[in-house]
Amino acid sequence: MLCFIKKNSSKFTELYQRLPPSPAKFESICISYFPPGVNAWVDEKSESEASRAQEVISALRSKQEALSILPKMKPHAVIIPDSKKAALNNTDLTTFTPQMMSMIKTLSRVGSLELGKDGCGVPQGMLGMPVNACVSIALDVKDLIDLNKELKAVDKKIGECEKQLANIDKKMQIPNYDTKTPDDIKQKNIEALDEQKKKLAELQKSRAFVEAALK
Repeated sequence: MLCFIKKNSSKFTELYQRLPPSPAKFESICISYFPPGVNAWVDEKSESEASRAQEVISALRSKQEALSILPKMKPHAVIIPDSKKAALNNTDLTTFTPQMMSMIKTLSRVGSLELGKDGCGVPQGMLGMPVNACVSIALDVKDLIDLNKELKAVDKKIGECEKQLANIDKKMQIPNYDTKTPDDIKQKNIEALDEQKKKLAELQKSRAFVEAALK
């Protein structure tokens, strides 16, 4: 690391000299303190938009990976905002600018990206997925994967999840469980039960989306 810094010190110095004037800026980077951050340089709106864009990118990439969609397949995708849900959740709805849409398209590795109408829901024949409380995405995958096979895969995962829930519940129903089971074990079982319930809810949502895409 020291060798890298020494080798590129002239580049760092040049970049440092281009920074805007500031009381925290020294004549040279070599004698400056580690920067504590300058509030005037912080753009909270841009950071918030970038964070929300990252949510959409992560959701699109995650869904493609789960469906074994290769990058070269490049499906069509739709972003679906919902201002009514945003209002109910007291959340500001993201404004998807052309620049943001272009960034999302490139980083999510989709072939084309469209901004759907506010609250329009998942387009018929497309596979949907919620990103957060007020934004969803949809992928056109009908010509890329077998949706019937995907439905069976989701049903299998639901069955496995329900089996795990039953096993945890069975452990918690044994005689004298509350008095004989150590507190740390009881806590672990509660956490495992909550985790499986959340997982089951997500799987049931996924199943509903797959069913809708098959119609």
